[in-house]
Amino acid sequence: MNLDEWIIKGETGVSSKTIWAVMKKVETNKRRLNSFGGYDIPYDPDDFKRCYYIVRDCNLKSRLNEIVKVFPAWQPFIKNWNKLEMMLIKELATKKEAGMYEFMEKLVEQSRKIDGWVKTLANSWERQREGIVTLKKGEGL
Repeated sequence: MNLDEWIIKGETGVSSKTIWAVMKKVETNKRRLNSFGGYDIPYDPDDFKRCYYIVRDCNLKSRLNEIVKVFPAWQPFIKNWNKLEMMLIKELATKKEAGMYEFMEKLVEQSRKIDGWVKTLANSWERQREGIVTLKKGEGL
């Protein structure tokens, strides 16, 4: 399947459309993510499943680093792609949760930090006004 076929026939969501937009070189005009209908990361196993399908079906695995160049907040997901892929395949095969959701929560937290968000409370985040932060050595998984 090619990217044009996938956008019409594939299982889509905001995060998988983000991959599509990067691969199609759609002008994003933003390097930060927007969860209100714009571009975003996968937040749960179902989101990642759609991302996995576009990457698998359109043979994009060798191009995953292109996503980080446009959206640096994708770094934790791209860095852990193989692990996420194995976890997803296991969950799909066994129909049992295998810790993927909890693992993804950690990746989401790292992504938010990269994207300029600061955790203010247990489940509350606030975007910094200036710049994008970079994870320090040892903060990644």
